Parts: sequence; structure tokens; C-alpha cells
Amino acid sequence: HLDGDAMFAFPQVLGRPSISRGRWAVIGDVTNERKVAHTIFERIALEAADAEPVSPYAEGVASSVTDLPGPVDVANVVVSPKIGAAEIAALAARGVRYAFLQPGADAANVILAARKHGVVVQRGCVLVNAWPPKDK
Repeated sequence: HLDGDAMFAFPQVLGRPSISRGRWAVIGDVTNERKVAHTIFERIALEAADAEPVSPYAEGVASSVTDLPGPVDVANVVVSPKIGAAEIAALAARGVRYAFLQPGADAANVILAARKHGVVVQRGCVLVNAWPPKDK
């Protein structure tokens, strides 16, 4: 589990953060092979020390980050803004301070929830965009 501002020390790999450190939660339609959340989860699972799938759309995996055991260091949010704001609040309640918001998941209500709960977000794709986050 990473503490404090250790996430900001992520080394850059081809202009994006090294996702090999920490425990990641990927929140989205991760079990549906036709969805981008599935692709993102698969890529993160290959590189991360630990990656957990979270899907409010499918059975067999956690339906919310509240259902995950143990600490989570960072999340990648790939859900509708209706679900995303609640997941940001749930992340904050678990002590998660960092999240990537994929395009479409980064609506104003999700950004406001992140600011309200003290979660630092990066808008864009975790597989492409640089770290540290530009939006705070």
C-alpha cells in the first residue's frame, strides 16, 4: 500500500505512469470484452502489482469498491457519471486519494465529488496520459 504522496513518484514509461506499483481498482464493465473497461483492466492486470475488477454491471466480481477487501492505492473509473460520483465517495471513504477518470466518466458531478472528498484525479486514459494529475 502506498502512503502519502508516493504516487507522485511514479516513474514515467513512454509518457504514462508506471502502473506496476500499488493496488489498482478498475471500476467499469470489466467483464464485457467489448468494453474499454475490460481492455483497461486486462492491461493494468498485466503490469500492476495487484489489480481488482469492480463492475456494477456484472456478477462474479465486486460491484463497488466498498466490496473489495484490503487497501486500494489508486482507481481507474470507467463508469457513467451517475455511478462515478458515488464510487469516488466510496474511494475517499476507503482512503484512496488518486483516480484516473476515463473520457465519459469525467463529468462535472464526478469532478465535484472528487474535490469534495479530496480525491486527486487525472482526466484521460491511464494507458496514455501522463502522471502526476494536472487537475486537482
